[in-house]
Amino acid sequence: NIMSSKPQALIYGGNGAVGSVLVETFKSAGWKVVSVGHRENPVADVSIVTNDESLAKQLPNIVSSVDRASEGGKFQAMVQAAGGFAMGSAASDFLLEVFEKMSHMNMEPALAVAHLATRFLAPRGRVFFFGSSSAISGTSYAVAYGMAKAATHQLVLSLASGRELPEGAEVLGVAPGVIDTPVNRAAMPGAVTADWTAPAELASHVLQWAEGRNAPTTGSLVVAETKAGQTRWFIQSAYGARREWGTAGAVMLSQ
Repeated sequence: NIMSSKPQALIYGGNGAVGSVLVETFKSAGWKVVSVGHRENPVADVSIVTNDESLAKQLPNIVSSVDRASEGGKFQAMVQAAGGFAMGSAASDFLLEVFEKMSHMNMEPALAVAHLATRFLAPRGRVFFFGSSSAISGTSYAVAYGMAKAATHQLVLSLASGRELPEGAEVLGVAPGVIDTPVNRAAMPGAVTADWTAPAELASHVLQWAEGRNAPTTGSLVVAETKAGQTRWFIQSAYGARREWGTAGAVMLSQ
């Protein structure tokens, strides 16, 4: 099979605003691309279509579909790009309903990709998870969303520190702010979109790192910050600095 000689990428959420650009970016670079999402992606070499049921019910079928799509090979890159946003403070009467939705849209796909990586990621392959820079600090206006994305950041740390992935595999979290998508433009008319990050900017960096070019250290949470159309990248300490409590003039212990 000619395609088996190509590097393989799995894009979870491959029909979304970011995922579809990731599919195009990897395809243009000569990769075989498998898309997992609610709809087929015609650009992908293989599309695996999910439904609205919980991923707990769908995961066995997804695993077998990914196994067939891999054609006996492994994936050099896997990207979790599915997700969604919803407002809702702790005062909302619908807070738990929103949390269930955010868990289904953000946390379940992240766990699914983590599991798929233990089965199908190649040795020295890389797996990427899209978090959010907003979840590094408080999100009182969107508590459930912030919790779901913070959980994704924690998953990056857990995978990077564990032994479940293949030898030499690396894990990265990608944490943009607002992404410049049609949905966000419709939801926030009049916003300064020059401070939003373009999906193509995110996809080009994920491809670069997947190919081993200037990739951050495994376990890193990489923040994309865009101002006036220019995007800068930062390595974010997952839980920040720590100070001893209860002493006069608290001493900084770690950074």
